[in-house]
Amino acid sequence: MPSRNVISWSSMLDGYVRWGQCEESLELFSQMKEENKVMPNEYTMSILLAACEHLGSLEHGKWAHAYVYKLGMEINVVLGNSLIEMYAKCGSIVWARLVFESLGPKKDLMAWSAMISGLAMHGHWEDCLSLFSNMVENGVRPDDITFLGVLSACVHGGSVSQGKAMFERMSKEFGISPSVQHYGCMIDLYGRAGLIDEAWDLLNTMPMEPDVLIWGALLSGARICGDIETCEIALNKIIEQDPTNSAAYVLLSNVYTKMGRWKDARHIRDLMKTKRVKRVPGLSSIEAQKLTTHLTWQYRSLGAPSGINILLFLTEADSLKPFTTQSLILGMNSFSRYGLPSRKWRFLHIHLLRNRGGKDLSYYCSSSCTA
Repeated sequence: MPSRNVISWSSMLDGYVRWGQCEESLELFSQMKEENKVMPNEYTMSILLAACEHLGSLEHGKWAHAYVYKLGMEINVVLGNSLIEMYAKCGSIVWARLVFESLGPKKDLMAWSAMISGLAMHGHWEDCLSLFSNMVENGVRPDDITFLGVLSACVHGGSVSQGKAMFERMSKEFGISPSVQHYGCMIDLYGRAGLIDEAWDLLNTMPMEPDVLIWGALLSGARICGDIETCEIALNKIIEQDPTNSAAYVLLSNVYTKMGRWKDARHIRDLMKTKRVKRVPGLSSIEAQKLTTHLTWQYRSLGAPSGINILLFLTEADSLKPFTTQSLILGMNSFSRYGLPSRKWRFLHIHLLRNRGGKDLSYYCSSSCTA
């Protein structure tokens, strides 16, 4: 485009975020800033904050917040809601609360719901329920998203009585029909409390067909209670509805093994091979020293990459799971020598030594780091 204005820049930024390419959106914003011809508006900054939120990058989020002030923008409802969600998702509930309180009488339903969900996410379930009461007292009518946050808080707090009361208030007091997500929260709440029968009763009265989310919540509770039969039913339902769910196959095989049903366990493993169901590598993101790092984990043999000097960090065994020690090995050599891209690629090698059974597990992963 020969002439690009703030709308075209913002549209491109939004497109990157919607497609999960949040790092690219940050790079595009930097390009927009360097050209120094177009000034971002409140909508542009809200998109940038959403990118920081999805990346879990608190440092980038704080920078964006400071840049908002540098531009002299007023923290309106749109920016305020974006800041609350960003800080909550990036782990800073204190800053989320500060932004929330700074909105004063401008707080709308989205701001209240974002703060309630943030408190629930961080395990502050009593504060969450208190804030919900304040919201209703201030004449703000909750919606289904608000109740998702409230029910999630009850799950984290293990408060079955509060959860049941809130679930009933949804329809009776506010006329909101519970969705499958709300039922999932309640079944998760019952399961964690060991009330599997109550979870089954609720599942059987659902007006919609239970999906993978519901069966997953029931499975989680059944595993906590050691209810093998319920685990088997839930896992079979998950596989039926999501035939490519590799974790369900593995868990079901493990359940059969625990029950001593060796043929069934072997059959499930063979079924995975027949259907070509592959285990999906785990993906993690960490932020350290202003670098956002994405890690993809796979089983590999012991030993660091050939010729790469390593820096070893030992973690105290007490802070890890029982019978586990962990050492972190970080490749610290020049990029060009090994033909690595100039864009700061690192090689990370994690060695897990399990004392129980004398088995060595090794993970090797590559991680891209962007400043």
